[in-house]
Amino acid sequence: ATIPNGGCTLVNCTCVNGSDCTCILYCNSSLAPHDMPAILLLHGTGGKASDMLNYSMIFAEKGYVIMAMDSPGCGNSTGPECNGTYFVDFSDGPYSSYYYHNVIAASRALTVMGDLPFVNASAMGVSGASMGGLTTFLLSAVDGRVTASAPIVAAGYLDESLMRGSFINFIMPAETGINDPKVKEFVSYFDPRAYVANLTSPTLMLIGTHDEFFFLDSVSKTYAILAEPKGFDLAPNQGHSFSAGWVDS
Repeated sequence: ATIPNGGCTLVNCTCVNGSDCTCILYCNSSLAPHDMPAILLLHGTGGKASDMLNYSMIFAEKGYVIMAMDSPGCGNSTGPECNGTYFVDFSDGPYSSYYYHNVIAASRALTVMGDLPFVNASAMGVSGASMGGLTTFLLSAVDGRVTASAPIVAAGYLDESLMRGSFINFIMPAETGINDPKVKEFVSYFDPRAYVANLTSPTLMLIGTHDEFFFLDSVSKTYAILAEPKGFDLAPNQGHSFSAGWVDS
């Protein structure tokens, strides 16, 4: 791909089982067309890459190459459906779970982004909201190319959030409960708390005091075990949504 004159263009990458993931590439074509830092952006459950449009354009104007990914089964991407049934699909072990597909898709997107001739592959970050925030934690732990991350409205200790009645219950299949083996497997494989102590790149957590999915005790416990270097920006009276003040963070 070349730097888009109109500000954005579509980029495709091949993911698990031959599925295609579509990404929207944003950058300011008036800036120096080489050695630019880049950020991969990941949306939430049931969303699409264009949900990150405002965020993308702000950082493109600041001199970053931005790649916003349609997660598998979302937007223009193919693959498993983005819903609770596939979140807890362990028919082929963790490899059939939606979150595995999403992490692999994000890793492939990093490859495509890093191969762009105007991107500095040694300066690639990742940021995502909600499901994208959970995936940000996971990707940053398993892919050494991530040099900085900013998970937004996401935290670990998913089982505790489920037990305490968080809105995470609404994205799990209605027939499952906290003691369902599939839910336990989901937590075992994809809860960020199993990974965050092993992060080696700087991490900035962004979340609100009134998040309906991730309660403050889970947020605090996740941050406590998160490896250094790390930072935290807590938006007062903010629910499960993006705070405009976080752009400056």
